[in-house]
Amino acid sequence: MTLRKRLPLAVLLATVALPAIALAQEADGRLFHAPLDADAVATQAEGIAPPLFIDNVDFVPDGAQAGAARAADNQILAWAAPGNLYAQRGTISFFWRSHQPIGRRQFVIFRAGYPDHTSWDMAFLRMDWNGHGYDVFVTDGSLARVRISVEAPKPDAEAWTHFAIAWDETQGLALYVNGQLAGKKDATAVLDNALYAFGPHSRIISGYQVQSAYDYQRGGDVDEVSTFDQMLGADAVAALARRETPAVPAEPARDMSEARWRDEWRLRYGFNRADDAPPYLSAPSTSIRTVIPTDVRDHKKRFWRGDDGLRETTWPGVYNRSRLAGRADYFILPDWDTYSAGGQALDLTLPDETWNRIEIQGAADGALSIGDRVIGRVPRGQERTSLQLDSAVTGGAVRFQNRVQETPIREIGFLNVQPGEAPEGTVSLTYVVRPNAAPTYTTLNQLETYIAGRYVADERQTVVALPAGAPETPRAAPQGPGMPLVHVLIPADFRAVEPGGPPARFDYGWTNLRDGLDGIAIDIPALDVRPTHGGLFPLNIRVKDPLWPDRDLMDVNVSVKPGEARTVWLDTRDRILPENRSLYIQIAGAGQDFNAAALDGARIRLIFKPREEAAVQHVADRLEQVKGNLAFFVEEQPNNRLLPVYERFDRDISDIFRVDPNNETARVYWNEQNGGQPYPAFAQSDPAPGVPLWAHRQVEDLKLLRHFINYWIDDRQIADGEFGGGLSDDSDLLNQWPPLALMGVDSAKVRDSQGRALDAIYRSGMITDGLNTIRADELHSYEEGINSVAQYAQLNWGSPRAIEQLMATARRYGDLTEVNPAGHRHFVSNSFSHDDMWREGPWQRQRGNNFLMFHPGVLLVQWNGSPAARDMILSTTDGYLAHAKPVAAGGASLPAQIDWPSDQEFTPSGISGGAGGAGLAGSTSVFWAAWRWTGDEKYLQPLLNGAPRSLTGLNADVTSILGRREAWGPGFVQQAGASDPYRLSNTGGAGSPIAMARFGAWQATGDKRYLESIYGEEIRSASQRMTIMTDGNLWSDRVQIPSEMLQRSRLGGIASRRGQIYPGNVVSWAFEGEDNGESVAILIPEATQTKFKVIVFNVTDHPVRAAMTGWDVTAGRWTVTEGVDANGDDTADAPASRTVDFGPNATDSLTFAPGVATVLTFDLAEAGQPVSARPDVGLDPQDVAGNGRDLRVTVHGLGAVESPAGEVIVEDANGREVARVALPALAAPLDLQPKTTTVALRLPAGVSRSGLRVRLALSGDPLEISRTNNTVTLP
Repeated sequence: MTLRKRLPLAVLLATVALPAIALAQEADGRLFHAPLDADAVATQAEGIAPPLFIDNVDFVPDGAQAGAARAADNQILAWAAPGNLYAQRGTISFFWRSHQPIGRRQFVIFRAGYPDHTSWDMAFLRMDWNGHGYDVFVTDGSLARVRISVEAPKPDAEAWTHFAIAWDETQGLALYVNGQLAGKKDATAVLDNALYAFGPHSRIISGYQVQSAYDYQRGGDVDEVSTFDQMLGADAVAALARRETPAVPAEPARDMSEARWRDEWRLRYGFNRADDAPPYLSAPSTSIRTVIPTDVRDHKKRFWRGDDGLRETTWPGVYNRSRLAGRADYFILPDWDTYSAGGQALDLTLPDETWNRIEIQGAADGALSIGDRVIGRVPRGQERTSLQLDSAVTGGAVRFQNRVQETPIREIGFLNVQPGEAPEGTVSLTYVVRPNAAPTYTTLNQLETYIAGRYVADERQTVVALPAGAPETPRAAPQGPGMPLVHVLIPADFRAVEPGGPPARFDYGWTNLRDGLDGIAIDIPALDVRPTHGGLFPLNIRVKDPLWPDRDLMDVNVSVKPGEARTVWLDTRDRILPENRSLYIQIAGAGQDFNAAALDGARIRLIFKPREEAAVQHVADRLEQVKGNLAFFVEEQPNNRLLPVYERFDRDISDIFRVDPNNETARVYWNEQNGGQPYPAFAQSDPAPGVPLWAHRQVEDLKLLRHFINYWIDDRQIADGEFGGGLSDDSDLLNQWPPLALMGVDSAKVRDSQGRALDAIYRSGMITDGLNTIRADELHSYEEGINSVAQYAQLNWGSPRAIEQLMATARRYGDLTEVNPAGHRHFVSNSFSHDDMWREGPWQRQRGNNFLMFHPGVLLVQWNGSPAARDMILSTTDGYLAHAKPVAAGGASLPAQIDWPSDQEFTPSGISGGAGGAGLAGSTSVFWAAWRWTGDEKYLQPLLNGAPRSLTGLNADVTSILGRREAWGPGFVQQAGASDPYRLSNTGGAGSPIAMARFGAWQATGDKRYLESIYGEEIRSASQRMTIMTDGNLWSDRVQIPSEMLQRSRLGGIASRRGQIYPGNVVSWAFEGEDNGESVAILIPEATQTKFKVIVFNVTDHPVRAAMTGWDVTAGRWTVTEGVDANGDDTADAPASRTVDFGPNATDSLTFAPGVATVLTFDLAEAGQPVSARPDVGLDPQDVAGNGRDLRVTVHGLGAVESPAGEVIVEDANGREVARVALPALAAPLDLQPKTTTVALRLPAGVSRSGLRVRLALSGDPLEISRTNNTVTLP
């Protein structure tokens, strides 16, 4: 094994974001070799030898050569790429064995990923079985892919197959199978990028996540993994396939006299246009100042990528149904964290500073404008463009109009370039470049490590800049020839030495220097180079962020004349320099004769300014970096320093605390990843006189929820209905919309917002014939808008469109489920689309989250009892229940996965176990629904395993319904005193168990201090996190202000929460006039189908009128008592009694006196006709059409039984009839097919259509499921 001796492995692992220093290359040209005989540690590695991550991997003796790794379907296995693999060119060689039958289903065999990116999976390279052969691609810097797709027979499941993937950005891509060329594509591309890791199979190998989960759980055997620094030829690959060591010398240094190398290089840096050199440094000294935008937006979404100094991140992100070359894929992921109309224009707001230069990296081309004035154009086919404006601009709003929607900007920067000298500063540190001095300073080790891991061998010319009198060690040998790129390193300190050397006494540097770095002045010597662009020689200068060398503080292209010395004052953003990190500058030239020696004697001055002044930009920039990073990585939640995306977050935010330890914004962001640490102090507001604390806090809690939802509607939703998170993630966000509306706050606005989003889902083609259009795993299939179909139904209960959309999905339950040979009905696949169910290997297993697809069916049964949907849901639930095993403490346990053909049970482990649908997952609500529909105790058994703590994910008032208040109450009281990390409920998981315990403790004791604690904690959490949840611009499925406790309090149960598909609320609310839900505080301490209690405190100074509508209650005759509670014992002092007809969809009108509590009790006196036995007809506004005096009205049959004949009546605003026509009887949609009829009416002459009301009336006036859907008013 070859391992770096200067730095121990522990240091390499601790600085994985700074890749491993390369070693002396072996004679066979390999960079990395992992035999995988008994472990996964490489025996040869230029970088890190052990895997970064490994889980669910065993080792078997019958490998292709000795032993081999056997990766389970949920395996995790990835090795570090730095030093072991380079993006520009290379070869990956390995043996692979399926170890399970191969069918038509595509799956990943190998992949390599970036340390950061804007595409979710960050894939640089991927090789797949494509269902009929193999696909392989590499990704260029601007997101397009060089791709090969080949036909091939299925490999024998127990035979070893050798694969070699070889690529070069000047030649293209080749795939070899068993030593034979299977496919090749000649191409040139800009592949230069940092890489993070590589490994077999996997859903994702990236800088923020490594896992195999969801649709990508498919393993296999792998052996003899090797990488090379070059694109191997056929002979070398054939030797590898024969299990021989190929004779592959190290790749020779490139020579720019050869056109392919010269063209590659100049394209990368923007030197490829002979008549368009970067602007010439005409003055002896030039000032170049960085001007950063104060705001960058794509539509309404804040975009931190593309101007963050990181080449790997881009604007826009890639679209998964992509137009870019090579990206058309059978793995179609949803479009995440973007508007579908995004990527067309980028709007950048500049501060009130002067600027005159724009530098753009990336292939995007188009016009740059300020208002109507075009200030420049980025030409097609370029990787780098420098635009010098004819005249300077101060501030302004710049728009880049992209010609091709997805083509990205990798980096855009604004500069002010003009003649000028460096300021004197408060302090100046001076260094001189010494090419003959070896960079053997301990404080340079990490940067040397980074350079060797990031750059290929002929791009590593390194020089050190030293102060006068500094100790020097001569280089043992001159640096060999290479490409014209020089890495200039400035040691942070000279007192850090390794044991075994001479004593060090020299002191120079910025350790404990009070002031902050203002910028860097570089005296460029007269270069002895040949001009390349009409007498000019272009240079690229990049100043690296001392915390993160992949990030630039400044990146500028300039030109000089040979033999002419020039000074550049690089007025970077200010930094308070860290004491232990050296500075790093890159300078690249357009011609081969630019090298380390050309910079001999170059003087570099670090200019400092007062700390107080420098700290302003330092803190502001680091905060933006933290915000932008967390906004993207929140989806995968990395919390591991081996993942560079997290490591960068950690360094950036720690750098804020170093300079500004009391920064509250940074503290709240830090707490997002460190929930156990205290948030900053928070002061609760006081209630108005006479308002109980619980009531005040509940209303304040509700106001925060309202603010959050209104922000997303007003500030993020665009005209087409999207919120910018990708419609699939937007649909998750929208689970929070129904509760606010049902609590009587902004109901019309919320309903309109959700409806526009659902329109966008259908308009974009996400749903076809009731199911997801694209293939996805069982969870993401549901999130392709099926969840929004259910949300729409709850917000528009009884709408024919809503009910028929529910039926469209319920019709497909016979496709999603079947009875297997064991006699159990199970889901046949966890990977499906509207037109295909993948029934092979790990994809033919039922998982808990499959049951989420029953969400529309559950609501349909709640609407009209739908026997077809009910029977299918119960049959599938019974099939699952057949696998139940009793638990000693009570209840039953169920397996996480069940293989449909064999009925075999699977319980995956690790992170992918949960992601794969471990445990009940989405089936929890379905078991509750089955019990509510049948009363059969068997359906409760899986739910009682771990109860009551396990029941957080049920929406109903389970404690009251099951009569467990006395049994569970003492436990709730005991648990209620624990501290509560409320952020648990903001990532889509179950709600807070401690909040649930406090709620249960209140139910058991009546002590409202438990409620005060719940609401108080939610107020604190929401207030402190609101900026992150709104302006933080996180992925839209990762923002939430928890409302489940508000729902339980005000609705008697949770109406809607992500993943909890049986609505548990017993009532909803609407308010008259200017009042809304914030006018009253409401408590429902007991809520069952036959009995519930309501306590309402009116916090206003006037009577509040409300309409309370029934939901999950029994229809019938109810006894109601109501009265004022003046003494606070939650009982009406002098209650009045009445009886009402109440039940699902029925409304009771109530009035609440100001400044007092009103207590109502509702008890079922006599059950009435259930909704499952009623007729129903309905119409939506779009069902009334026509021109002039002619109307066409489409009426829908929506009942449980046939609806009798009736009439369609048209009335004016005063209720006067103006037209009438007969309506025929309509069958019930028992077959889940729409039942409609269309009738025609003619209005009398002179009658205006505006304001007319179209009303349905059935003969005999039967009790319908609802009459709210019987009337439409014309606009």
